[in-house]
Amino acid sequence: MAIGRLLAVILAAAGIWSAPANAQQPADTASPKVTQVVHVYDVTLVYPPPLWISSKDDVTAASERYREEGSNTFLLEEIPKTETLQTWKQMLKVTGTYRRDAQSIGLDGAVEQSVSGYLGACEENGFGLEVLKQEPTSVIFIVACGNTPKGPTAVGYGEGVGEVAVARLFLVENTIVQVQYSWRGRKFDIRDHAAYPVPVATIMGVASQFETTAQAIAR
Repeated sequence: MAIGRLLAVILAAAGIWSAPANAQQPADTASPKVTQVVHVYDVTLVYPPPLWISSKDDVTAASERYREEGSNTFLLEEIPKTETLQTWKQMLKVTGTYRRDAQSIGLDGAVEQSVSGYLGACEENGFGLEVLKQEPTSVIFIVACGNTPKGPTAVGYGEGVGEVAVARLFLVENTIVQVQYSWRGRKFDIRDHAAYPVPVATIMGVASQFETTAQAIAR
């Protein structure tokens, strides 16, 4: 299912989401004073810190990090120190895949793979995706899952739990790498933005941060 087909299950009516460059940023999503850096296969990824971090000291003092790296898959999850993988309400996540056929998969195929977990966890008619900006080697998109009855309960999903996320995905040489900010809360109707676990202005502010700060530099 390519991006164009996924948009048939649109997150919101056309025109409700604005391009990130036009987003009005709330105070907590202003341009970050620090950035984070991680090496993922062919890529050095530079990206903004989570919203609960305001200084370099906070990077270690205020966050819990969980990292897994194999020969072709990479995962780095960051949550507030006060939360756990079972109870988190917001998470900054970096994922990466090393594939010789990455360029032939393309951005459409990479986004499809990225959201496959949501498609498996969300209730019927409770999934939505909208692309905010697409360039030759990257795409910024929002994904919403109003309820996750088929999601893994061991990490806090299940009936009554919904999630909305904004991500920027890059395709560089043989590496697909993505930085994603997610918010989780009670289940919601994806057509009702007021019911989301975070204000729309915050989502769009993070999208703007991803556009202006996130970079995937070939190593």
